Amino acid sequence: MKIFDTFRINAKKLKYRTSKALFLIIPIVLLVALSIIISSQVKNFQIAMDESIFGEIEEESTVIELEYQMDMSQGGFNPFSEDNQYTEADIETIKLVNNVVDASMNYSLPISNIVSNDLFDDISLSFREINTLNTTMASIYTSEGFDYTEGKSIPIILNANTFIETYEDWEGEDTLEVDFKSRREMDPAERENPEDMRSNSPTKTRAIDYDKADLIGKEFTISFGGFSDIQTFDTERSEGSVLYTKLTDDEIQEKEDARTEAVSEYWDYEKLKEGITYTFKIVGVLESSNSQSTYIPEEFAQKLMSEYISLQLDAQNDTEIDTDLLNSTYLGSTYDLTELVSSNSNFGFGRGRNAGPGGPRPMDMDESSETNESYDIPGLIIELAEDGSEEVIGIYKDTNVFEDCVKTGNMINIKINSIYNRNQVVDDLNSLGYAYQDTNDLEVFASIQETLDKISVGVVVAFILLTIAVIILTMSKFVSESTNEIGIFRAVGFTKKNILTIFLTQSLLYTAIGYLFGLLLGVIGNLLSSSFVSKWFDNLIASTIKETFNVVSSVDQSIFQNFDIDSIAILSSILVIITLIISFIPAIKASNVSPVEAIKNE
Repeated sequence: MKIFDTFRINAKKLKYRTSKALFLIIPIVLLVALSIIISSQVKNFQIAMDESIFGEIEEESTVIELEYQMDMSQGGFNPFSEDNQYTEADIETIKLVNNVVDASMNYSLPISNIVSNDLFDDISLSFREINTLNTTMASIYTSEGFDYTEGKSIPIILNANTFIETYEDWEGEDTLEVDFKSRREMDPAERENPEDMRSNSPTKTRAIDYDKADLIGKEFTISFGGFSDIQTFDTERSEGSVLYTKLTDDEIQEKEDARTEAVSEYWDYEKLKEGITYTFKIVGVLESSNSQSTYIPEEFAQKLMSEYISLQLDAQNDTEIDTDLLNSTYLGSTYDLTELVSSNSNFGFGRGRNAGPGGPRPMDMDESSETNESYDIPGLIIELAEDGSEEVIGIYKDTNVFEDCVKTGNMINIKINSIYNRNQVVDDLNSLGYAYQDTNDLEVFASIQETLDKISVGVVVAFILLTIAVIILTMSKFVSESTNEIGIFRAVGFTKKNILTIFLTQSLLYTAIGYLFGLLLGVIGNLLSSSFVSKWFDNLIASTIKETFNVVSSVDQSIFQNFDIDSIAILSSILVIITLIISFIPAIKASNVSPVEAIKNE
C-alpha cells in the first residue's frame, strides 16, 4: 500500500468526519498559536530591555574590573612584593571561567608628565595614567576602530574621571595653614565638611564641563615626558598641622635653575624638556567607570615607549654618570632583566616606589634630617642586578625593554558574554580566590532574565505535555470509534502495517493542518498583541527600573512585532517528534484489532 493512498483515505475521512477531526486540530491550533505568541513576546521583551534599559551601561556592565585587594590580615600589605600583582597566569585562569569572553591585564605605561593643552580651551589637562588595550577589549567601550595605523591619528578612549582642572587659590594670602589636630579634637557633630578641609589647601580642583557628542571624533595632542612645573609653594609640617608658604618668582626660578643645572650635567635639558607629542582621535569616553584609566592601542604603546626611551638616550652627553647617582639623585624606572618597575607608584605598572614625576623631591620627610634633591629623568631605565639585591648596574639602553619585560599589574579587565551572567562570573571568581565585591546594582536585571528563562522553559514544557495529552486522547478516541472501519479494512486484505500507517498518517495530517492554522493564528495574534505588550512594557519599566536607574530610553514599538524564529523551529521539531512517537500507541492498538471481533462488535 502506497503512502499516497493512506493520505487519500485520511483526506476522505477528514471530509466526512470533520467535526471529529476538529477534536485534534483545534487544540493543536491553539497550542501552536499561544506558543508562538508567548515565546516571541518573551524574546521581544528581552530585546526591548537590552535596547531601552541598559543603553550605554550595558556594554560596560559586561566588564568586570578586577583590582588587587590588599590583605591586611597577614601582617600588612607590602607594595613591593610580586605577590601583590596579577600575572599572565591569572589571565589564563580567568579566561577558563564559564561565560568569560576575554581578559586582559590593565597596566599603565611607566611614563611621567602626560599633558594635553588643546583638548579643552585654555585648560591644561594632566592624565594620571595611560593604559594599553587590545582591539577585542576596546570594542566594549567604542564602536569605532581601535587599530593603530602609522601616519594617522591614534585612537584613544578617554575617561571622564580625568576631566579635572587643577589650579591654585591663595585667597589673597601668601600662607595657608591646615590644622588637623584641632579638627580631630572637635566634637564629630561640629566638624566641618571634608570639603572645607580641602579648601584650606592652595591647590584646588574642579570638574571640567564637557559634551560627549562634541568630543567623539575630535583630534587633539598629548605630550609625554618632559619635566613638570616647579611646585610654587613649600610645605612645613608640624604636629597636627601643615603650613603652605607661597614661593616668590625668584625662588621658583632658583629651583628651576637648580634642576636645569643638575640635569644638564649628563643630559641635554632642553631636549628632555620637549618630550614627545602625538595627535590622537577620540573614539570613546568612559563616563561610569570607577577607574581613571585612559586607553591607547597596544601596538602604539610599544612604539611610544621605544621613542620615549630613545629620547632620553639621545639626550645623554659624553659625561659618564656615576651609578651611585642613579636611583638616588636621578630617578627612573628600574629593570632587573625581568620586570620593568616605574619610579612612581601612581603609574600602577609593576611595583612602584614612592618618587615624584619630574620635580625635585625630598628623599627623607623627617624634618631633622638633611634634605637631598632628586629628579625624575623621563625615559631613564636603570638596570638592576638580577639577584634581587637592588644593586645598580647602570643605564639600560635597549629601547625594546617594554616589549620584552614581564608584565604585571594590579587590575584585570574581564569581558563577559552577557550582563545576565555577571553574578555567575563573580561567584566563580570568588571561588577561585579572586576577592571581588561587586557593587554593580544589577540584581534586578538578573531577576528579570531568570523570570524570562523560566517562562521560556515553562512554555516548552507546557507545550510538550499538552501536545502529548491531546494526541493520545483524540487518537485513542478515533481508534475506539473506528473499530467497524478497521474490521472492513482487514477483511478486504489490509495488513497490520497498513492499519498502522493509516492511523499514523491520520495523526500527522491532522497535526499538520492544526500547525499551519496555528502558525497563521500565531502570526496574526503576535502582531495584534504587540501594541498591548509595548504599552505594558513602557508602564512596567517606568514604574520600576526607571525609578532606580536613570538610563532608560524609549524603544520602537515594532520590536514587539518580531517573531522568535529559533523558538518556532524548536516547537515545530518537538511537535513532529511527539506526533510520531505518541501516535504509535493508538495506531498499534488499531492495527491489533481483530477483523472478526470488529465486525461482530459493530
